[in-house]
Amino acid sequence: MNIPVNPTCRNCGEPYVGSFIGGEGGFDWNCARCRQPNTAILDLDFTIGFQIWQKATYELTQTKDASMAVVLSAAAVDSGLSFFFQKWTSIDESLRGNNITDEDIEELLLKLTRITDKFKDVSKLLVGITFQQFVESSPEWQSAVAKMLPELDTKSLVKSIEMNLFWPRNRILHAGKPATMAQAMLAVKIARTCLDILNAMDHEKRKTLP
Repeated sequence: MNIPVNPTCRNCGEPYVGSFIGGEGGFDWNCARCRQPNTAILDLDFTIGFQIWQKATYELTQTKDASMAVVLSAAAVDSGLSFFFQKWTSIDESLRGNNITDEDIEELLLKLTRITDKFKDVSKLLVGITFQQFVESSPEWQSAVAKMLPELDTKSLVKSIEMNLFWPRNRILHAGKPATMAQAMLAVKIARTCLDILNAMDHEKRKTLP
């Protein structure tokens, strides 16, 4: 998947409109104005989930493809959950002295067929509590969710995410029912907030490393 980017030349400041392959750690380009070679190294927190979210945002704002924006927003959250599950399952098992392969982890991940189960298990893996409890334990995240996503039911957050992000995705893919721009705008907002919260959980998990 090509991820759209718009950095500027480090020499003359000329914007570069291009893309990089999702999952890569950086990209190179030559400035169209001054021919200066440039290299961009992606932040370690700009994981595959955030990269797909950036593509979803592009589809929403540039191509105006509401359905694609919804599908990619849901994919971004699913990818973010899977990424952190794989990352921390591997680390935790290694710290316990266990030899676990990528294939073993993939098999464990495949058992989490429902998105609600994936939210529950990944959140407990990262911070020992559910996604709902993590948000409720933080005034910062409670405020952010209430401000950014007033459409969601904060008392049943994961279910509300499923209904407003994954159900519209399913209607697009399974029934061919296109999304509206309002649904796409909400999907992109939900996805970004979910990814930010998962990233905060990841940072909390890092603090537990020996």
